[in-house]
Amino acid sequence: MRKIYLIFLFYLTCMLLSCQTKQENPSGKKASIPLGTVSKISFEKALSHYGNPYKTEVFNNAKKGEVFPGIRAEIGKYYKSGIKIQIREAIWNKNDSIQIAVWYTKKQNLWMPFDSFEYNKFTDF
Repeated sequence: MRKIYLIFLFYLTCMLLSCQTKQENPSGKKASIPLGTVSKISFEKALSHYGNPYKTEVFNNAKKGEVFPGIRAEIGKYYKSGIKIQIREAIWNKNDSIQIAVWYTKKQNLWMPFDSFEYNKFTDF
C-alpha cells in the first residue's frame, strides 16, 4: 500500500511541475525602461526595444487660451497655443507602481520625443 501511495505522490508531483506555465507580461514590456533612454529615442525604436506602451494617444496641441490638464500641463510650454501640432502620448509601465509618459511630435516622418515624465501611477492629477 505504501508503494502505491509513493507512486501516486511521485506522479502528482510530476504533473504539477509539468503544468506550470510561464506568465507573460501584460504590458508587453520587453526590457527595463529607463527614463533617460526612452525619452531620447524615436517612438518606433521605443516600440521595438520596450514593446507596446500601456496606453497611447494622438491629440492636437492646445488651442489658444487652453491649458492641458493633468500630467500634460507642462507640455504646453514647448509649443505656442494656436499652432496645430499633433502630439503622441505614450505611457509605459516601468514597474508595478511607476509609469513613464513620453510625448512625441513628428519630425521627418518619425515620432521624436520632446518631453517625458516619470510618476507613481496611483497619483491623482
